[in-house]
Amino acid sequence: MIRTRHFFPLFLVSGVFVVTAYGCSSDPAECVCQYPATGTGGTSTSTGAGTGGTTTADAAASTGGDTTTGGTGGTTTTGGTGGTGGEAAGGTGGTGGSGGGVMETCTGCARLSGPLTMPNDQTYFIIPFDPVVDMSASMVTFRVRVVEGTAGGMQTIAQNGEENDYLGVYEWNNLSDHTGDLHDVVLDLSAYAGSGAGGAGGAGGAGEPAFDPSQVSSIGLSINAGEAGPWTSPTIIYVDSITISDAAAGPWDFAASVDPMVVNSSVMVAGATLTHIPDVAAAR
Repeated sequence: MIRTRHFFPLFLVSGVFVVTAYGCSSDPAECVCQYPATGTGGTSTSTGAGTGGTTTADAAASTGGDTTTGGTGGTTTTGGTGGTGGEAAGGTGGTGGSGGGVMETCTGCARLSGPLTMPNDQTYFIIPFDPVVDMSASMVTFRVRVVEGTAGGMQTIAQNGEENDYLGVYEWNNLSDHTGDLHDVVLDLSAYAGSGAGGAGGAGGAGEPAFDPSQVSSIGLSINAGEAGPWTSPTIIYVDSITISDAAAGPWDFAASVDPMVVNSSVMVAGATLTHIPDVAAAR
C-alpha cells in the first residue's frame, strides 16, 4: 500500500490555530498532527545577543535570531518547547601575515653568499685588474664580518694571471674567528716580494714557479668548506671595504654597489651570489 501525506495550511481564528488536516497517512493509527513553530525570530541587542523566539500554546518555539555573539533561548507560553539559542554569525578569520624575515643591515656592504654542503666546496669573489698591478709593497685590508658561518674558512686571495699560471696566495682564516662586528683582516703581499718565478731556485738552477706580487691580476676573498663540517649553507660574509696601504689600487667602500667585485665563474658553487646591501642610514 502506498501511503500519502497531505499538508494543509493553518488558519488563525480568534487567536487560536486551527488545523484542518496535517501530515496524516492512510492509516489512522499513524496519523499524528504536528504544529510548526510560529514564534518571532530573535533581535540583536547592543551587545550582539539575540532574543529567542516566542510561541503560543502547545507550539514549538522558534529558533532565536542569528547574532554575532549567540542569541538567548526562545521563551514559551503554556506547555511550549523552549526556543533554540541563536547561532553565532562569526566573521571569516583574516589571512595571516607573512612571516617576518631577518633585516640585514650594513653601512654599504658587498654580501657574499656561498653554499657549503661537501668538503672543498668554494667560491671566489674577486676584484680583477687589467692591466696587472704591482703590489709587491702592499698590504691589503679587508673589513669584514661573518654573518652566517660555522666550519670552513674565509681565504684572502691575490692571484697572478695566465702568464704565471694563475699562481696566487690564499691565506686561511677560520670562519668561526670572524663573527660579530666588522673588523679588519690583512693580507700582507710585501711578505711575498722576491718569491717570483725562479726566485726559489738554487745557484745555477731554476726554482719552481711561484706567485709574483709585482704582477697581481686580482685580489679578493673565498668562502671555502675545507675538509670537514658541519657547515652553514649558505655561509654569508659582509665586506664593508677593501683598502690597499700604498694606494696601488682602490679603495672600494661598496657604498653604492658591489662594483668592481665579481663572482669568479671558474671557481664557484652553484647558488653562490654577490649582492649589495645599501647604507640604510644614508638612504633615509
